[in-house]
Amino acid sequence: MISSLLLLMGCGISSKEVVKLQEQEKEEVVQDTSIENDINETFYFIIEDVFELIDVDGVVVVGVNENSMMYTNTKVDVLSSEGRISTVIEGIETYEAGMVDYVEEGSSVGILLSGLSKEDVSKGDIIVLPGEGDISKEIFALMGISDEITEDEVKALIGETIQVYFLNEPIDAMVSDVILPEELGGEQSEEMNIAYVVVTFSENVAYGDEQLIKFYKGDTYLGIGYVFIDK
Repeated sequence: MISSLLLLMGCGISSKEVVKLQEQEKEEVVQDTSIENDINETFYFIIEDVFELIDVDGVVVVGVNENSMMYTNTKVDVLSSEGRISTVIEGIETYEAGMVDYVEEGSSVGILLSGLSKEDVSKGDIIVLPGEGDISKEIFALMGISDEITEDEVKALIGETIQVYFLNEPIDAMVSDVILPEELGGEQSEEMNIAYVVVTFSENVAYGDEQLIKFYKGDTYLGIGYVFIDK
């Protein structure tokens, strides 16, 4: 059903970059009869393209299953700047294995979302578990600072406009605040310098908890990090 579409996929988000920044190694998840117990609540899937199929009630979206197991017949929400839509993962297909009941994290997949049309879903929208994720104009993120810039240069970004990459396209945002670990009574990581960053967008953006993002200012790479949602 989805195979012909997977030939068009250009999925390129590197799960290796995610691993580099994780402070705690996630336990390997084994297939179980309880879907809710197997799926990480910080699960998110960034939609990279959307297709409609003839005589099928729903749309096929393609992308990379970033950070959790994914199962068919799982209820999910699609988040966009316009709001939240509930649906069900009716089918999953990989290029290598064809139709499957589940996939592990890091897999490039096509997903059939039931009851939706192409007008409901767009590139860059996020798939999350029901009630998870968020839509807002402001995000709080942990940034691993690039070796090419200093902590002082990061602090100097307050009030400046930078580019935040949620997928492969930048969104302009103003840096509202930068907090270093030392300011909270902590100390820098031995692996890399980090900063807590608050950025504000001109319009709503949709994102999943612990979603991977990258920071640039023009052509200058500032760092890579995660979005965190205050629960």
